[in-house]
Amino acid sequence: MGPTVGRHTESKYGPKLPAPASLPIQPYRPGGDTMYPQSIGGASVRYQELTRRGHPSFEEGTKAENMPFVEAARHAKPAQWGVAKIGNIPYSVTKQEIMAFLGRNAKIITPDLGGAVHIIMERSTSKTMDCYVEFFSYGDALAVVNKFMRNREDGRHPRIGDRHVAVEMSGQDALMKELFPRAKNVVWHSGHPTIVEIDEPYNSGFKNFVTSEEMVMLVKHAEQPHRSPFSQRCLQRTYECMISTLEKYPWWCVGLYTLADRDLLFWATEQQIKALVSQLKRGGASGLTNQLLTELVYAGLNAPGFSEPQRAALVSAAEWAGVGIRLSPMAAFWPFEVLGREVGVEEDMVEYYVSLLHEATTSSALVTLAEQSANHASQTDASPFGNVTVPWPANKGGMTMAAAAALEWGVLEALLKKVLGGAAGSSGA
Repeated sequence: MGPTVGRHTESKYGPKLPAPASLPIQPYRPGGDTMYPQSIGGASVRYQELTRRGHPSFEEGTKAENMPFVEAARHAKPAQWGVAKIGNIPYSVTKQEIMAFLGRNAKIITPDLGGAVHIIMERSTSKTMDCYVEFFSYGDALAVVNKFMRNREDGRHPRIGDRHVAVEMSGQDALMKELFPRAKNVVWHSGHPTIVEIDEPYNSGFKNFVTSEEMVMLVKHAEQPHRSPFSQRCLQRTYECMISTLEKYPWWCVGLYTLADRDLLFWATEQQIKALVSQLKRGGASGLTNQLLTELVYAGLNAPGFSEPQRAALVSAAEWAGVGIRLSPMAAFWPFEVLGREVGVEEDMVEYYVSLLHEATTSSALVTLAEQSANHASQTDASPFGNVTVPWPANKGGMTMAAAAALEWGVLEALLKKVLGGAAGSSGA
């Protein structure tokens, strides 16, 4: 997740609320530069302290406060927001209509914390189901539900469009179950999945939280909406479903999904971005807007399981919607699948560690003749990282994110030890 700060959060749908310091702010936000802060007025203080005596020692260089690398997916956490459910909604209802229905005083979570409205879509048919809304707390959700219950008792039945709707309390477990209906043998507790064994003859057990069929259909609904009557009636719904999937996916369960599972989500996201860009170039259609494209792009950027090159690819696919998004120049060259850039780290710190990896993999004093020969054959010395290679097994895609991260940490540690192991520099006073 992103950095946490204590502040007052202001929503256009309600007054200022005291926001506790534990709120997980999304690292990528329109106008934000958290992921690529510029050093103003010279080198950053952290860089100066680390390198004031030349290369630091291995121990100092690998301290958590200095390392610009992080396993972001593992550090993500399940949401604990309050949740209300709105049932019997119109098939073509929009998020804006949902928010207008709730009223300006509803304490829904703000965009810097993620999307508040999740309209459930059956991925195979694009049919709109129910809607779940996330609030700052259980009490905030209950206040909205009680308001509509009082209105109903007074004879004013809640309506959206021409439909009577039902507003009731719900929770993260129900929301996760509805968003990931094909996740077999999963029981949700406080938004966290627990895998259970079910003794049934044809039960194949847990495979993934989403299936390849579901992701393929999300892309098809975007590329060929005319093939489904539900897609035609609400063109934006498949994109909204992708956004909710990315925002609510249990990224922190790094032992339960594989690199291939992650890559499937990335593929679907990239294809949807390309499809939406194509639609907008042709003039767009009802429900397809630049705002929707922006929300989709940022949902992909904030997916903690995506790699740095994948984020760069999403920005490239977004074309004009990617202009102004500040990624590190190193993102496209990033050699790791799971290890990413630490949120808020200065760019000169990233560049310094990149230079260390380059030195460790290209310096004739540190690289064997066999490695030099392999590097020359691979022609990878154009990368600022040098020739960092991870010894992936043949079934790379079948590795869990946890196993892949462990392999990459081992490679990173070995390379830093090679270049820093004999360094005379030290930290502190």
